[in-house]
Order: sequence, then structure tokens, then C-alpha cells
Amino acid sequence: APLLNLQRVTHLLWADDLVLLALDKDSLQSLLNTVHIYCSAWGLTVNMSKTATSFFNKSGKKLKIELGLRYGNAKVQSAKEYCYLVIVFTLSGSFSRAQQELRTKGLFLPGPSSAW
Repeated sequence: APLLNLQRVTHLLWADDLVLLALDKDSLQSLLNTVHIYCSAWGLTVNMSKTATSFFNKSGKKLKIELGLRYGNAKVQSAKEYCYLVIVFTLSGSFSRAQQELRTKGLFLPGPSSAW
């Protein structure tokens, strides 16, 4: 899992939105399996039309190979960009698209040179 201040971060959760974070396909599939088991045990469903994978890379291009990730029996689609809590994540990891989108909504995301 990715590290943040030396702590493993496997997911982001806000209300009913969940983002799983992994550094490789097998780790992500394991997280998907864990969520599926949990949801099945508690009678919860996942909206597969709002479920997708994004693999961040320097080129910002969508992978041409199909990785075959699954949530239970359902195939998980891949996406070029994903919006989570009003922030648009792109495959390149750049936040310029997010900044552009927030500007159109009258919100603000500081740039790299901005002080918090």
C-alpha cells in the first residue's frame, strides 16, 4: 500500500464513498475481495456503474492491457479520470484538471507554489 508519513494507506473513506489504494494488481484485487466479503456479510451492495480502476502513471495514458480485476463476479472497468469529493484524479497524477474543474465551480485548490 502507498505510504503517508510512514503509515500504510489502503483506502480513503468519506460517507458512502470509498477509494481503494494499492501499488500493484494483486494488492488491489485483495482489497476488492475484502470489500466484497464485508459487503456480502452486511447485506450491502456496490454500485458497479460508479466503480472503476485508475492506474496512475507518468504518461497519463490508460493501460492497453486488461487486468481482469473483479468485484465478486463483476468485472471492474478502468477509467481515464475519476472524481472523488469534487477532486478530479487523472492517470498522470496531475491536479491541473482538478484545479480547472474547481475554478469552473467557483472553488479553489492551491497550486504547488501556494502556501496553505
